[in-house]
Amino acid sequence: SGLMCSYNSINGVPSCADYDHLTNLVRGTWDFDGYITSDCGAVRNVYDTHNYTKTVEEALNVTFAAGMDIDCGSFASREHLNSSLEKGVLKWETVDRALVNLVKVQMRLGLFDDEKTQPYANLGVEVVNTPAHQKLALEAARQGITLLKNENSNLPFKGKSEIKIAAIGPHSNATLVMQGNYQGKAPYLISPLEALEAYGDVSYNPGCSDYVPCLNDSGFSDAVDAVDNADVVALFFGIDQTIEAEGRDRTDITLPGKQQHLIEMVAKAAANQGKPCALVFFAGGSLDITFARDSADIPSILWTGYPGQSGGQAIAEILFGDVNPSGKLTQTIYPQAFTKQVSMRDMRMRPKGTFPGRGYRFYTGDVVYPFAHGLSYTSFAYSWGSQPPKALELKTIEDRLRTTEIASASPEVLSLNLELHNEGAMDGAETVIAMISPPNSGYLGAPKQTVAAFEKVFVKSGSSQRVRLSVSAHDLALSTEDGEWRAVPGEWTVKVGNLTATTFVM
Repeated sequence: SGLMCSYNSINGVPSCADYDHLTNLVRGTWDFDGYITSDCGAVRNVYDTHNYTKTVEEALNVTFAAGMDIDCGSFASREHLNSSLEKGVLKWETVDRALVNLVKVQMRLGLFDDEKTQPYANLGVEVVNTPAHQKLALEAARQGITLLKNENSNLPFKGKSEIKIAAIGPHSNATLVMQGNYQGKAPYLISPLEALEAYGDVSYNPGCSDYVPCLNDSGFSDAVDAVDNADVVALFFGIDQTIEAEGRDRTDITLPGKQQHLIEMVAKAAANQGKPCALVFFAGGSLDITFARDSADIPSILWTGYPGQSGGQAIAEILFGDVNPSGKLTQTIYPQAFTKQVSMRDMRMRPKGTFPGRGYRFYTGDVVYPFAHGLSYTSFAYSWGSQPPKALELKTIEDRLRTTEIASASPEVLSLNLELHNEGAMDGAETVIAMISPPNSGYLGAPKQTVAAFEKVFVKSGSSQRVRLSVSAHDLALSTEDGEWRAVPGEWTVKVGNLTATTFVM
């Protein structure tokens, strides 16, 4: 029941001042019956960043009159609201409409009802940070960490207890970094260093004396020497919120400072001594790690994102094989050249001319690792349980499109039935993803591919599982320039794992 208008402008009109979108489209065409809030600085920005109005009072009027119901920030203060109302710029009927929308949602939530009838009214701190929540945080980290590279089954590391582990890099002892941002206060933070101590004798060397910026290389030689006394080497590198955060844009997606140089030095030392080495990255956004992907000295790469309060434990479990990695990349990892091809001010998704597009659906350029990439310590084989139909009627899709405008509620038109077999020696989970490509994919605005359905499936070693994925009417339709869904005749291609099938819509 809530929407948020954003900081940006659309065709020259700030989002929170756009009557055509907030009222005509959202409340009219979409029949939205909830409340609309601003992002927390968006109302102020209408006045002092977009310079869309000349006065504070006009800024409040143009946003509330456009259909916004509440300012998430403090710009619509009592002082500013009173001034707008007293000067007659903001009308009382506009304020009344906003209050109606807000109170209506509060009433739906039961905030005016007897507390005894409200299931959430008496919740206390005892329902926060429960053992179930802690278990979920750990499991989320386990399932989210992604194995990008694992040459010659370098991972998992072999041996426990007596093994000597060199933990090297600025994120070896990461704690707060693992939370990313917009997080609650964690009850504890298990660093990789702390977690690795359960698996052997750990030596720790950050290498970069200034940690993530890594401008000082005075500790590099000691970090390289640490390899001599280790059986295995775990490298922990990447970025943090001093480099990527809201309001902190990057113009460069390479590793900061001299991190790459240190990685290459330590990995070379480990390779020369025949010692297993794994590189673990922390980052929320893209990092050009082409050098690591292509290096024979770096046989294994783990991508952790920011894995949360139990991230270190999940990393250690995966490094030593107590957990089989099952994550898939939720983003495309771009090369540094991408930052030169795409302007930060250009929000287009589709490619045109020298512009390569954005995202897995449209991007046409080179990638470091593609969206949905992720390896396992076991191997999976796909086969069709039954072949998808060769043809579907266009009218069937058109009829089902008319039943709802909401893609997530779209009725099924095609069922994909598969067998997933675990051929390896280790139990594991696989995210089975169905990618759909429309006729003339990549041309005339059509996407190259789109995720239609997915399911994470656990399969024991040597066993098989049946998997059923549902393809909806909206999955076999494209959006027009006006935002309307239209069924498209022609050859649609479905890819699931290494399987491909074509279905003609006619």
